[in-house]
Amino acid sequence: MEYNYFEGDAEKEENEVNREYDEDKQLIFEGELKDGIRIKGKEYLDGEIIYEGDYKDGLRWNGKGIEYDSENRKIFEGEIKEGKKWKGKCNIYNSSGKLLFKREYNDGMITKEIEYNLKGKKIFEGEYRNNDKYKGKEYNEIGEVIFEGKYKDNERFEGKAKNNLYEFTYVNGKIESKNISVYDYINHELF
Repeated sequence: MEYNYFEGDAEKEENEVNREYDEDKQLIFEGELKDGIRIKGKEYLDGEIIYEGDYKDGLRWNGKGIEYDSENRKIFEGEIKEGKKWKGKCNIYNSSGKLLFKREYNDGMITKEIEYNLKGKKIFEGEYRNNDKYKGKEYNEIGEVIFEGKYKDNERFEGKAKNNLYEFTYVNGKIESKNISVYDYINHELF
């Protein structure tokens, strides 16, 4: 059975601060209520803030808000619509606290993303359409561009790519041409 303890009057006028506690008397909500239902405030878990913003029908449903992870890092700031990230910025971390993705949302979909490897180096930066990669750049470990172009179904579709020996051209998702670079050819011949 869920037990909630309130400090304040659930029938208070709008814009007055109320506090809600769990059965262990830990703060789980602090903010404004209307007719006993959350409309704006801060939500806590194990004493740490996890959300700050607007509520609809007592839920983080529509409005502006900020979500936090267990390490108190902002993981989303923006607009929420029907419980979904709608417009704003999002950071995704792994369990060791390394930033893996920075994303931007618009109309409920990812529109931009920067992806990082576990060493914190950027490995992708680009635009999305319909939550799929559309156009961008991929990077190697030392920050050199290894692909620049367009994607289809999150796969390279059109553009230029290179590795240590070759430069590639992608057309319609297939490698159309492959050329050895002069610099790499000369260095290769010296060995």
